[in-house]
Amino acid sequence: MQQRLERALSVVFDCDLRKNLENPDFPSIISGLIDLLEEDNFQLIRFSTIKNLFLLFTSKKVYLDHRLGNAATVDYIAELLFGAVKTSNMLDEDYFSQQIFNADRLSPSRRFTLFKSIADKSLYNAGIQSQRKKGAGISYYESFGKSSYKVLSGYWDSPHRATFEELSNDLSKYVAALQDLARDFIYRPRYKIIKQACDGDKENKSPHL
Repeated sequence: MQQRLERALSVVFDCDLRKNLENPDFPSIISGLIDLLEEDNFQLIRFSTIKNLFLLFTSKKVYLDHRLGNAATVDYIAELLFGAVKTSNMLDEDYFSQQIFNADRLSPSRRFTLFKSIADKSLYNAGIQSQRKKGAGISYYESFGKSSYKVLSGYWDSPHRATFEELSNDLSKYVAALQDLARDFIYRPRYKIIKQACDGDKENKSPHL
């Protein structure tokens, strides 16, 4: 059992994600790991990291279930979720309009940072926090997310330019995928160990991982 688990984790987390998504066996490997996590939270967490678990969740919900994205997009969203859940650093909606109003006065690099922050946190609020957050609705965050990712796609020197363009074009589809991810993996009581580990994971690695 342990050897099979270690081999499956090696395929998912040690291999290039682009090659994994092209591997015909990848869906069954992902499904097997999800089944194992359903049976025993601790069993999978013992052999992984919180960051890798978000890669597992994103591969399952975004790429396999909703048939969205590619390796670059899946990796980007997994990184976004890991950072957001780990820090719980959410923006309230007043921040967006106030900051965008002054965006043209910023240097190109600071303007990029501003719009990336707004875009990522709009996606997170609409997808992950939509059922738990009072205030602005999904359409509000989708609107800011789409427009901000559109701005980011104009930065030709960014390695994520294609990902920004894809998120801008299909943001509502990605929001739906993240809502499924939140429902099935993050906010179910049986997965509280994952959220607890995130809260204690200050340097990408909890002491017990």
